Parts: sequence; C-alpha cells; structure tokens
Amino acid sequence: MRKLKKAFIMALCAGMVFACACGSKSSTNATDKGVSVASQAIEVIDGYLDGKTSYDTAKDTLSSLSSEMDYIEDMPNETSDEMAQRTADTLIRSKLTIISGDILDDYYHGDNETYDKIVEDRNELAENAGLESR
Repeated sequence: MRKLKKAFIMALCAGMVFACACGSKSSTNATDKGVSVASQAIEVIDGYLDGKTSYDTAKDTLSSLSSEMDYIEDMPNETSDEMAQRTADTLIRSKLTIISGDILDDYYHGDNETYDKIVEDRNELAENAGLESR
C-alpha cells in the first residue's frame, strides 16, 4: 500500500512538473503572494531538515500553503506578463507538492539520499521565487 501511495505521489509530481516546464522560470515573474508562500514553505522545510519541525507539522503546513495558492486558477492569463506570473506561481505550487512527496519519502526511508533530494528541491523552490538557496 505504501509503495502504491508513494508511486502515485511521485507520478503526480512528475506530471505537474512536466506540465509546468513549458513556462518561464524567471523569479521576477512570481506574484508577491507566490513569493510569500514560498518563503513560508522554505522556513518549514529548513526546520524539518534541521530537526526542529516534525514530519506532521511540515506535511500539514506545506499542504496548507499549497491550498493558499488556489488563487492561481482565477489569475488572468491574457497578456504575456499575466501568463508569466501565472506560470511562475504554478511552478512554486508544483514544487510544494514535490517537496511534500520528498518529505514523505524521507519519513519512511530517511537517509542521505532523501535528505539531499529535499535540499535540492528546496533550492529549486527558492530559485523559482527569487529567494536564497541553502
């Protein structure tokens, strides 16, 4: 059951990344809300990586932050600037989903590889939002 759940999450994450990969990754395109959500997520991720935040807290907070980005569906995308903002925020939301899967994987199989994957994806989230890498 766990393997099926993990495979489903990974397939979902891969599909979201593929769907979002066509857009621009310029950090200047993210909305203020997208950058704020990414910043809050990075604080939680760093806390998890440093052993200061539990798995349950990290999972719940990332889920809540991802839900805060539901506004993306209502964003206009008629002009190139609007499309760029929508794409940048979608990349941030997608990365939150991927990191949630990384943390789940680390919770069940915690080792150097899962830790490094969280750090890698955390840094990509920071890059997408124009924030500092770890």
